[in-house]
Parts: sequence; structure tokens; C-alpha cells
Amino acid sequence: RGTQCLPLDEQLRIRFLRIAALVKLRQVPTAEREMSLLGDLTGDTWHYETHRPPSGTNDGPAEAGAAIKRGSMVPFEMLHFHALMPSYSGQHTTAIARILSLLQVLARRPWPEAALESTTGDPDLNNGEVLDLETRMRLQQQRRTLHLSLVNEYGACAEYPLAVAHLERLIEAEPHDQSPPGLGTCLLYTSDAADDSLR
Repeated sequence: RGTQCLPLDEQLRIRFLRIAALVKLRQVPTAEREMSLLGDLTGDTWHYETHRPPSGTNDGPAEAGAAIKRGSMVPFEMLHFHALMPSYSGQHTTAIARILSLLQVLARRPWPEAALESTTGDPDLNNGEVLDLETRMRLQQQRRTLHLSLVNEYGACAEYPLAVAHLERLIEAEPHDQSPPGLGTCLLYTSDAADDSLR
């Protein structure tokens, strides 16, 4: 069965796996070209609404009880991977800029819910909204993942004081009973590297 027969969101996930495999095989320039062909991953080009037939579901005529998907079909893992891609060719400052931009997108809501907010142009759209526990936990996890990647990129640029300061803020923001294992050890290693860089 060819990928052209699959729904668009599944085709996108297969493309993501292909790009990740190319990076694993160290074919980074080819992976970067393929990723660039996908355009703006946070834009409405990849929204289900953009590709939905009139008066139908995502893949065809509406059926009784069929769930209609909303927002972006781009998985968070793909956004994260896109942000990190420049680092595979040594462009760590570009990766840092992408991570910071993605953190802005995820300021109030997790992905993919944040996709709807980021394309409305109305920053007050969700003011006063109370997220349920599952959504808050997902937002916390996604932002934590990006912050840890930011620490790694600062370290790769030998910006150890920045990495240490960022990691300390991350630890302070985590409830003690929810702090992921290894953060303290990571801080110790990063602090040692920062001390060595100042000698």
C-alpha cells in the first residue's frame, strides 16, 4: 500500500521517520532539504481544517459518530526535532533560536492545542482559561523537554554560565516530588564545566 493512499497526517509521520533516519545515517544535508520542503510546521498549512473536505471529516464524507480532528497534525516530537536539526551540522545558535521561538508558542497551552492560538493573531484568546490537569502536565512536559534541549545547546556553545543559570531556574520551577531524575546530576556536571571554562 503506497503512502499516497494514507491520510495526510500519517504521511507526515512517515516523512518525519524518514528524516530522522537520514539524520541517524549522518545524511544531514539531505534531511535538512526534506524538512525545509514541509514549510512552516507551526502554521495553518498543516491544520486539519485546511485539508478537510466541505461538510466532511478529515478523510472523506462525515460519518455518524466520527471524530473530527482539529488543529495541527504535526506531532510535538517533529517540532522538537526540527528545532534541533541545525545542531547536527554544528549550528547551535540557530538551534537555540528555534527552541526559544517554540517556547514562545507553548507559553500557555501545549502542542497541538497551541497551534490554534498561534495562528489566530489574538494573544488574549485564552486569557482566563483554566487547563485541566492532563493538559497542564502535558504542557509542563513539553516545556521541560525544550528547556533541557536549550541547556544542551548552551553547553555545546561553551556558554556554560548560561547553561548553569538556566538549569538552576528549571530545577527551582519543578515541584520537588515531580522533578525528573538526573537534573541535579546534570547541574553538577554543567557547573564543573563552567568552572573549568573560567580557569
